[in-house]
Amino acid sequence: MVLYDSARRWVASAICREEDDKLFFAAAGGLPDKKPARAAQALYDQAKEICQDCPVLRQCQRDTLGEEYGVYGGRDPHERYLIRQKLAKAVKGWPLQRRLAWAEEIHRLRADGMLWKDIQTFTGITKSAGELLVRIWDQHLEEQEAPEVVEIPTPEPVAKKPFPARPGRRHAWVRHTYGAMSDAWYRGQTADGKWVYMTTFSGRGQVHKWFPADDVHLYRPQAVVILNYRARPDDQRGHDLTA
Repeated sequence: MVLYDSARRWVASAICREEDDKLFFAAAGGLPDKKPARAAQALYDQAKEICQDCPVLRQCQRDTLGEEYGVYGGRDPHERYLIRQKLAKAVKGWPLQRRLAWAEEIHRLRADGMLWKDIQTFTGITKSAGELLVRIWDQHLEEQEAPEVVEIPTPEPVAKKPFPARPGRRHAWVRHTYGAMSDAWYRGQTADGKWVYMTTFSGRGQVHKWFPADDVHLYRPQAVVILNYRARPDDQRGHDLTA
């Protein structure tokens, strides 16, 4: 079961790449919870007609429900907003297999430290729907019988994605637990040097986050800043969904 493609590999086949961005982002800065102005809606409707002929329409609908601006998958920002508002209720009506698959995925993303706003961008799952799915997964685990202990060979650790060879525009490359690589500013580190505090960008602005030292590559060395923290950094917690 394919829940979503966080890398959006289908984008290369999307026909909107050859179209005017003014049609798809006619109301830049508008509020998703408000209907677009009449002029913007007219442009959005033209963009939606283009979407209907796109070979990756379904994949786009599946993976862009969390986008707050622009037309994606034949839906404008307000239409996606209305769908997201009904997600928590819709989750309860999903088939069990689908519900558990999403519950496990959202539980994993939260355990990896991903913020709710980033989960919504990646998956379309809102905080209210996500919290429900996490509870569903916790309950599912509690209901499982203790598995029989079987000794199996320990698999070789998965090789981490290498850092880019070229320098970026800030201080360092950072490797996120969910696979993404981003450019970041150095803010400080723990006294033992095992954790580094960095500022990077998500789709909604700046994000301040602790990273294990081996997931940080300073291509532009900075003066060492020692920071204290109240809790261990590793304790921090920072698919078409409409069908």
